[in-house]
Amino acid sequence: MPLGIWLTAFVAIGAGVYGLATWDQPNRGWILAIAVAALVSAPMIRLLPWERIVESRRRELVFVSWSLADIAFIGAAAALDCGSKSPFSLLLVLPLLFAALSFPLRETVLVAASTLVVFGWLAFGVGGGIPYSGLGAFAMLCITLISFWGSKTQSDRRRELARIAEALRASESTSRVQAQQQREVASFGQLALGGADTDALQAEAVRLVSRTLSVEIAGVLKLMPERGGLLISAAVGLPPEAVGKATLPGDSGSQSGYTLATGSPTIVVDWETEDRFERTPFLTELGLPTRSGAMMPIKGKGGPYGVFVVQSLNLREFTAEDVSFLQAIANILANAIERRVVEERNRHEALQDPLTALPNRSLFLDRLGHALAQARRRRASVAVLFLDLDQFKLVNDSLGHAAGDELLAAVAPRIEQAVRPSDTVARFGGDEFAVLAEDIASEHDAIRVAERIAAGLCQPFVLRRRQHFVSASIGISIGAGGETPGALMRDADAALYQAKERGRGGYEIFDEAMRSRVIDQMQTENDLRKALQRGELELHYQPIVSLGDGSVTMLEALLRWRHPVRGLIGPAAFISLAEESSLILPIGRWVLEQACREAAAWQQANPDSAPVGIAVNLSARELADPQLLRSIESAIELSGIDPFTLRLELTETTLFEDSDDTLRRLPALRNLGVRLVLDDFGTGFSSLGYLRRLPLSGFKLDRAFVEDLAPGSSDAAIVRAVTEMAGALGLDVCAEGIEAPDQLEAVRELGCSHAQGFHFSRPVPPAGIPGLLGGVMTAD
Repeated sequence: MPLGIWLTAFVAIGAGVYGLATWDQPNRGWILAIAVAALVSAPMIRLLPWERIVESRRRELVFVSWSLADIAFIGAAAALDCGSKSPFSLLLVLPLLFAALSFPLRETVLVAASTLVVFGWLAFGVGGGIPYSGLGAFAMLCITLISFWGSKTQSDRRRELARIAEALRASESTSRVQAQQQREVASFGQLALGGADTDALQAEAVRLVSRTLSVEIAGVLKLMPERGGLLISAAVGLPPEAVGKATLPGDSGSQSGYTLATGSPTIVVDWETEDRFERTPFLTELGLPTRSGAMMPIKGKGGPYGVFVVQSLNLREFTAEDVSFLQAIANILANAIERRVVEERNRHEALQDPLTALPNRSLFLDRLGHALAQARRRRASVAVLFLDLDQFKLVNDSLGHAAGDELLAAVAPRIEQAVRPSDTVARFGGDEFAVLAEDIASEHDAIRVAERIAAGLCQPFVLRRRQHFVSASIGISIGAGGETPGALMRDADAALYQAKERGRGGYEIFDEAMRSRVIDQMQTENDLRKALQRGELELHYQPIVSLGDGSVTMLEALLRWRHPVRGLIGPAAFISLAEESSLILPIGRWVLEQACREAAAWQQANPDSAPVGIAVNLSARELADPQLLRSIESAIELSGIDPFTLRLELTETTLFEDSDDTLRRLPALRNLGVRLVLDDFGTGFSSLGYLRRLPLSGFKLDRAFVEDLAPGSSDAAIVRAVTEMAGALGLDVCAEGIEAPDQLEAVRELGCSHAQGFHFSRPVPPAGIPGLLGGVMTAD
């Protein structure tokens, strides 16, 4: 606006100066008056409220009126002078140029037309001559065309700037929307990572999408193949009673089915013109005639979980940003659902036995704890039946572990069929199973369950196309709610142990007598743990005598416990407890080191005699110990004895407790230089065949063979056959349990090379051994 005001002022001043300079010409007073009027109008125009004028819709009308007033002023001055020959006519270019630079094309055309009309009036109406007026008109026309072009260029530029400004505003608005959507996605993702429940997460997802996209309906549809459709698992804009109950179609003719089939987002711009699939009747029945909608697949690793749907009652466009936002929410839901599925599967697997699909030990103990709590409140009773299969190891050894697993998998449903539907059957490991029977009235109810289990196992099992019969020993404990799960299981285990001692296929109920025995065993175990630390263990030795010259060639180390209250205790009272509790490992290492140390002392005291050997018994637990070889090497090295003078005695049960691992370990023991002897030969699954296969130096006949060795007896025939076989194999045979001269004479005649028993000596403490060495032993 300042430019137009200054232009008006300069034109007025120039007209005034021209009028004064040519005062002698006609009409100069009028020209000067017009110039003064124009000059006075300039500051008056400046006082107008231009900010309001510029912002109003009539600003072009004001500007055009101003330009037309300038044209009229210039035309009047030129007409008073000499028409088109007047210098004033040249000033008509100024309003035209101003309009071309400032006005839109339509207003510029109006100003140009007015300028041409005024110039034509000056040239042909007032005067000025045809040649001059024609040339002026041509020049004015050229200037007008140039002005038109400039005005058009300015208009195009203004439109482009307006378009750019609108695009920038739209981009800014889109950026704001995207930023808001990204914040919502990030917040929802944090909620999902926080471990929110999937139902709560779905409910929050539909609320968030409905709020962010301003849609009336949003929902999560869960694929339910068994129902043949999709269940509404969360929704906004639908009746609350529909959530979790209503099912929508999932066939190919529906939008949801199409989305699941393609695995891609599906957009409906207008349901009135949609021809790919039909509108859902469910929404129409609810009085919700939707116009636009979108669906996103919720994908899982094993297949789609369902779809995320939004519907608008009004016609609207779902932009690419909206689709990305919806897919991001659907992906977060899919990841959360997949994570929950994995967690549920892991939790299930952690509490389930993989072989039998039964609950495992952890889940059983948890259920037992709940059952005891309920029994305490109801003043009822529960029973635990703890059972294992009799001689299951024979199946593994004869048919292999795969057959054993097959048998366990077949036993599980038999047990389940024998119990009540409310009872819990679990596999504890190996061939051990447990049954929890709740709400029992008396011991008889538990006994009936045990009898049904026994009856269910009576039918044969087919393994490797052969029939096998299986029985189970069962221990029963009864609880009234005051016990802990561990205590009740311990009682059932004690009863099971008692049942197995009494024979196969039976059951025992835990009673007070058993409780007393269990308490005694626990006390003995606790005392035994302290015995090794307090130095209460000691070794006694029983000589092994050569039947050729009666010399003592070997001493068998026998463990004793000098209990501070009970006095000297033999191994029968505590060895089984030591093996069950793994205390046998540190005790066995102590026995080995102590025996080697004392044997070394005796050997050094009799350097001129053949070194006396030392025999140490190894249990199954010790033989399976990975540190056994290192322990033997250490004992030999610390004592300094010749490895050949150390003899390790193993029972048949020990050798075949875990035959594969045992047979692999025996050669390594033999390579240390020690001798291996089979103890108590004839008490287990005796086989002369494995005497040839095992790296043995000899074996000891069990005392059961020497108790009745009358000439011609079956025992005598067996001993003779065994000794002859041993001689052929280069094995030494020692007869145990020699208590009478006739037994000694019998085993000597039958070919045994060594003997051991009370006939020669009872086990004696280390102080009595020097008196036994170097002499000939024929009697006690």
